[in-house]
Amino acid sequence: MLPIMIWSQEFDSRDDTTPPELTYFAFSPDTVDVTDSSAVVDITIGWEDDISGLEYLNIFFYSPSGGQYAYSGYWAPEPSLGDTVTVSMTIEQYAEEGTWSASQIYLQDLTGNSVWLDSTQLANMGYQTNLEVISEQDISPPTLTYFDFSPDSVNVVDSSAVVDVTI
Repeated sequence: MLPIMIWSQEFDSRDDTTPPELTYFAFSPDTVDVTDSSAVVDITIGWEDDISGLEYLNIFFYSPSGGQYAYSGYWAPEPSLGDTVTVSMTIEQYAEEGTWSASQIYLQDLTGNSVWLDSTQLANMGYQTNLEVISEQDISPPTLTYFDFSPDSVNVVDSSAVVDVTI
């Protein structure tokens, strides 16, 4: 006779098909000066989820041209049905100057339900989305000021050769 094993498991018979909901969004300061060094922006974000709980979230700010971005994220240490957390985001020194926009917030629950919120949706929800960046932006590529190599000819018939390059 084979032993019969019976497992007892508690479960919620409801299907989790709803993504987490953003309940709060703010950041401070709303203006940073990255002329002399990078700057940190503290982002406070709140959510609610109905069944499985938040797994993680991401926040992206894009520069005026869209060519640069800064982001931050949060992984819940354990799934949470609701909370408010503060995360830090760094705007690097020499970043593009102007009005950066909170262009994407992504929330995902433990079962994979997710929602992307863009700056228009955030503004329609009444949230501030613009971050002013003051900068002496670096828009010029490096300039070659010197180039030389030695020797100017090598013989590699019997072995490799080394050429010293000075830039």
